[in-house]
Amino acid sequence: MARGRFISKQVGRSKQLATLTDRERCIFLLLLPHADVEGRLEADVDYLEGVCLTRMGYTHTQIDEAAKALHQAGLIQLYSVEGEKYLAFPKFSKH
Repeated sequence: MARGRFISKQVGRSKQLATLTDRERCIFLLLLPHADVEGRLEADVDYLEGVCLTRMGYTHTQIDEAAKALHQAGLIQLYSVEGEKYLAFPKFSKH
């Protein structure tokens, strides 16, 4: 896994991101550095809270709702493989 990620300056121009709440935008940006080289990571709420959103104070419900909102906005894709939850950033390689 990469040590970190640069965030494209195009993120500030995103119409999709603009439709979301500040919490949802923050969660989106905090998830990005944890993605693998293909823009994927585990989407289990315990994992997201414990690894990606540590010390942010978000509840499991808030994280779950944000993931669903990001999915509906087209910023992430939620899916499962053999019962395990994952998410992918569909435009990850582009940015």
